[in-house]
Amino acid sequence: MGIWKMRNSLVPFIVLQPYVVDAERKRKRRSDVMTAIILSVFMLGIMFGVMYKAFSTN
Repeated sequence: MGIWKMRNSLVPFIVLQPYVVDAERKRKRRSDVMTAIILSVFMLGIMFGVMYKAFSTN
């Protein structure tokens, strides 16, 4: 039953996803680039943090 509820809540998200992405793309191009840069920096930070923790424990 829990899985069914999760799937029901995911369906509208998947259906609406292309429209949201299209609206964002039409609205601003620069903000899209900025979010991509911020996300990549964020991911790199997480990776370096995990690696640092893994090496510092040894």
